[in-house]
Amino acid sequence: TTTTTTTVATAAESAASDQAAAAVSRTDTSMMGVSAAYLRHFAATHALAGLSTTQVNETIVLPATAERKCAYVDLLQGQTDAAGCPYVGRATVFTSHAWKCRTSDVIDTMLAHAEGRQKTKQKKKRTEKKKKKKMKEGKEPKGKQQEAKEKEEEEKEKEKK
Repeated sequence: TTTTTTTVATAAESAASDQAAAAVSRTDTSMMGVSAAYLRHFAATHALAGLSTTQVNETIVLPATAERKCAYVDLLQGQTDAAGCPYVGRATVFTSHAWKCRTSDVIDTMLAHAEGRQKTKQKKKRTEKKKKKKMKEGKEPKGKQQEAKEKEEEEKEKEKK
């Protein structure tokens, strides 16, 4: 199975000024990626049902980039979601897929991964916050081994009684 790396994105209006197009073409986008919000937007604004990534490339990506002869991510520079967050940023995850994969499956998988990463980040933040609070209160955070040792000692004390 042949695999490739693809950045999926929607077609942008080709009404950009020559100056803006020149500025974007000077931007190194080799390490850029699109946000999960953009993937949701792309899926919501295109009829992807049953289309392979090859078909999406041929019917959406190539026509959108033909005039400017640019990477698809170049078309998204400066675009934001409803909350004002940019659709394009430094890539943090590398995705590879077979060209015959259904685009909707690829996007669903990427979104599930992004949501899992977000939950992990939130959990780490909560844990760090708890540790900081304990340290402020003068309580040193205990490791799992220390907690297990203390529990074992408590159980021995209960058995003695």
